[in-house]
Amino acid sequence: MRLILKAEYPAFFKIVLGTAAMVVAYGILHDQYLIRVSARHFTEFHPAIFDTENITLLALGFAVMATFGPGLVLGYLMYAAARLGQRVRAEPGGVFLTVLVLLLLLELIAVSTGQLAPLLNEHDLLPFPPELYPDSTPEILITQTTQLVAYLLAPVLSGLGLAWVYFRRAKAGVN
Repeated sequence: MRLILKAEYPAFFKIVLGTAAMVVAYGILHDQYLIRVSARHFTEFHPAIFDTENITLLALGFAVMATFGPGLVLGYLMYAAARLGQRVRAEPGGVFLTVLVLLLLLELIAVSTGQLAPLLNEHDLLPFPPELYPDSTPEILITQTTQLVAYLLAPVLSGLGLAWVYFRRAKAGVN
């Protein structure tokens, strides 16, 4: 028994690969921002995986490495939420709009929180334990807070997005 009917292949690949591409694009833009706030975030506090001194390429490599797998997983889950089961199937465009809104919201919250980190640190109000910060320079406080917020919030927003896609689908046979 096939999990996905052959007639569903176009929608399956469009949603899975489209969502993955959006997540990777988000990761690339996110890491380009981070590396421009503090190149040290990547050069000192990440393993030396890429043999380059070009900060753009360095951020690109880490972004693709960090987001491709999770993007595929989210894409598959979005496909399941949009197309499987007894409800009316959602179209890929609606899924992509949901993913776009989630990614924009994620970055807005992560960057805003990161930008507040130096001020919060002055009052001992960092959102994460000090042990999670490799040093207390303003740039590292910004990048590390931004990154931690993004990592913790992404699964939460993804879950909300999956629920949104699924429950927006009309029940079959109901007008």
